Amino acid sequence: MTKNGKKPASQKADEPKPASTSNEARMFGPDREEPEMHPPSGEGDLMDFDDLDADEDRFADYEIRLHAMMRARLGRAVRYRTSEGEKTIVRLADLPQADAVDGSSDRERRSAIRAQRNQLIEFFTLGGPSDQHQIDELAADLFAQHMLLGPAIEHIRSSSQLALNRGASWFAFHPLLIASPPGLGKTNFVRSLAAASGLPVIYIDCSLEKTVTSITSGDSVFGTSRASALISGLVEHKVANILVVFDEIDKLTDVSRNASATPSENLIGLVQRETAKVYRDSHLQMTVDLSYLNFILLANDLRRIAAPLRDRVKIVQLDPPTARQIADIAAQEVERRGLDPGLVPILRRATATGKIRSLRKLHKLLDAAQATKSRPLLN
Repeated sequence: MTKNGKKPASQKADEPKPASTSNEARMFGPDREEPEMHPPSGEGDLMDFDDLDADEDRFADYEIRLHAMMRARLGRAVRYRTSEGEKTIVRLADLPQADAVDGSSDRERRSAIRAQRNQLIEFFTLGGPSDQHQIDELAADLFAQHMLLGPAIEHIRSSSQLALNRGASWFAFHPLLIASPPGLGKTNFVRSLAAASGLPVIYIDCSLEKTVTSITSGDSVFGTSRASALISGLVEHKVANILVVFDEIDKLTDVSRNASATPSENLIGLVQRETAKVYRDSHLQMTVDLSYLNFILLANDLRRIAAPLRDRVKIVQLDPPTARQIADIAAQEVERRGLDPGLVPILRRATATGKIRSLRKLHKLLDAAQATKSRPLLN
């Protein structure tokens, strides 16, 4: 203020303050008007883009409208149709209110955390079999290859059909725990499920883990902290309903200070939909919706798994296969793989004499025969 009561020229009375650059402004641009949004009335509502002209600007406007809709409906899937077919997408996270990454003084670490945060707020697809016919085909294909795992296949079939009946347009099933002696083919079953469903897999061998922080993530205040395997897998594949496999879950250990006597109980917040929907990642210091993940837990000893975790999953407990079952599976696999039928009596004798006692060994021999196109040495 000057002596004559007037404001200096550099301080204009009616000069408006510059508008803050919000997330919405960054999305639509400073000169672009935000398009009118009409959110779908329910989960999985279909948006038809087939009637769009080839005009790129119009298509961009519709694309922005879809993005804006997703911002308004975080965590809720939206299905839309293009010339390439129907797609379902969802957003799993919003950026935290605070931009700073607390607890980390390392500039490179802060930059990496922010980069992963930005990747998590992008759109993720929801894929896999999306109608009852496709699910039935998947189940039939799996049963043809893994007849001993019939109860597990039936659970996946019935649970995924129930999800469709409840409005899902993607592959989803209740968390599954398969417990059996080694060598029954559980890991091969998961590979077949991934191939049949077209979904990527996050595979975690729990027998190699010394702490649960590699699964659940650790606080970024610690220098050894890193993003969890689940978050890293989501960012890599951009699929929200990815298959997550905890192999040897009964051998999960935690040698860290104040660790639980049963480390598997730390996974409860992941497999339980209500808590997974608002899962707090300590490393990224943000909330992520992990409720779309499909979990399969594999174990040899059910007793070593925390009871609260067992209560939240479907348990399928299988007995070791008999020699006759292994021989029957061998005959089916020889035919399915197009191998020499002369292998069947050889494999039957090997199972009868105890030289092949597990499906794991059988599949190794069949893989070798398929690779070399010659008979395996069984004597």
